[in-house]
Amino acid sequence: MSTGSDLIWVGRNLSVYQPRNYLPPKFDYLPTVWLGEKTSNWDELWHDYAKRLEGYLTPDIEVADLAHTLTEGIQSEEEKVRRIQNYLQNEFTYRAILFGICA
Repeated sequence: MSTGSDLIWVGRNLSVYQPRNYLPPKFDYLPTVWLGEKTSNWDELWHDYAKRLEGYLTPDIEVADLAHTLTEGIQSEEEKVRRIQNYLQNEFTYRAILFGICA
C-alpha cells in the first residue's frame, strides 16, 4: 500500500514466532524487511564497500604473474577460469584444524 512517498505493509492473521533449537536462523525463513537511511542509494553503498575491500582484492604481483603464465595465449575467459581452477585443484589442499571444546 502506498500513501504518497510512504510505503506501508499490513499483515493480518500472522502466526506468532516460536523459537526452536532445531530451526535455522529466523532471518533465513521469516519474512524480513531491512531498512536503511533515506539518503542512501545502492551505487554509493557499493562504492563505499568496494573502497573498503580495495586492499584485499588486489592480487600480489606473484599471483598476477602466475595467472598470466597459466592463461598465456588463451582468448576465452571461460578457458582462462578453467585453467586457473585446475591449477588450484591440483596444487592446493585444504586441511581443517579444529579449535575449542570439540577439538
